[in-house]
Amino acid sequence: MALDARGLLARHLPVPAGLSPRAAALIPPDGSAIPTGLELGGVLLMPKSAPFTAPAHWRGLLAPSRRGLTGMADPGMDDAAWGGLASLLAAEGWPAGRGFVTALRGAGLHIYASTADTVAALRSGAIQLALVRSAVAFHIASRVDPSLDAVIPAPAVLMPSLIAMPQHLDQALRQAAMAFIAFACSPAGQRAALAADDMDSSFWPVNAAVSPPPGLPNLAGLAPRDPHAIAANPLPAIAWFAREMVGSGL
Repeated sequence: MALDARGLLARHLPVPAGLSPRAAALIPPDGSAIPTGLELGGVLLMPKSAPFTAPAHWRGLLAPSRRGLTGMADPGMDDAAWGGLASLLAAEGWPAGRGFVTALRGAGLHIYASTADTVAALRSGAIQLALVRSAVAFHIASRVDPSLDAVIPAPAVLMPSLIAMPQHLDQALRQAAMAFIAFACSPAGQRAALAADDMDSSFWPVNAAVSPPPGLPNLAGLAPRDPHAIAANPLPAIAWFAREMVGSGL
């Protein structure tokens, strides 16, 4: 994390009780952040009636039947869109994966200012494949528009939500912050977040005692990759995308 590298975050935060082994493994070695939910950085939202099959691998987006039909948000304008770019880079990592992203842009990738714009383009028919984070895709497909389906091309990329704490807090605020982190990761906190019925509520819980919402596939079966293995620092990849894929304007 960039903030941690600059020495702005408190370190060695207490590990909340009950974390699943997968969630616990995502805590940085210096303990500067705690995962509060797990999702996939990028999946595809598409109409069930689409005249083509869902791609099994990200490179399937280059197939002639799918050319010009994919859209995503610009990660330089929508921070949640980094997960989508990480998924496109996943097969080869950064910077080797630039070739595939460049080829996808040449095949007619549509780039929008935000995830909301990307989903709106899908529902209007301007595109047929929306690259969005999994919580958005599963929420929309299961609770908003049943004509859409969420599909997961390989390789899947894990994208945890993280909570951190500023380094310099007085004792009272530090204790309150640590209590909140413990609650957010507790069964009660996880169930409250899952019950929110919004686009952040379709996630895999970090507490081993809490089950994921219906409709989410088995996370272990997807064998998701750690985003840090793709790009230890996402900022160069995001800057490259803004410069080479977006250019001077959308």
